[in-house]
Amino acid sequence: MPEGLWPFSLRFYADAPVQEACLALQDSHGGDVNVALCLLWHAREGKVLGRAGAEALEASVAPWRTEVVALLRGLRRRLKGSDMLADADALEAFRSKVKAVELSAEKVEQTLLEAVAATPERQADIEEAGRANLAAYGEILASPIALEIIDALCARLVLVARQANVDQR
Repeated sequence: MPEGLWPFSLRFYADAPVQEACLALQDSHGGDVNVALCLLWHAREGKVLGRAGAEALEASVAPWRTEVVALLRGLRRRLKGSDMLADADALEAFRSKVKAVELSAEKVEQTLLEAVAATPERQADIEEAGRANLAAYGEILASPIALEIIDALCARLVLVARQANVDQR
């Protein structure tokens, strides 16, 4: 049985350079890390979704991201290092709870993404599909995704795909 988006994302994201690349995608390009992860999840099977596929994924989660995920993320970030409470430990404990709820909201978003019936435009090898999918996503963002981000994410995609093949043996 193919690996679902959430388990794939957890394995994929467990790498410091990937985390940095994902944050740069989010903060510098206005990208949604979950959409990018979903595009890479499709790419692990060689599926090139193209601009229409990226747009469909983006549209499927935009309201949830705007109304829920972004608000929770903003709150969590505002609380980091804040002096709103004299008790720093109590503030950090509360921030941790917000972070856990944000992660749950991200998981819901991934469920929405996984439900999109994305029809591939074509098949390609894993790395080519990853690069094509991220480039297509960059076409609909405020600015194209930087090559360094695409390189980091596609290098990780190839590694994760190899590990999955070894694990299946």
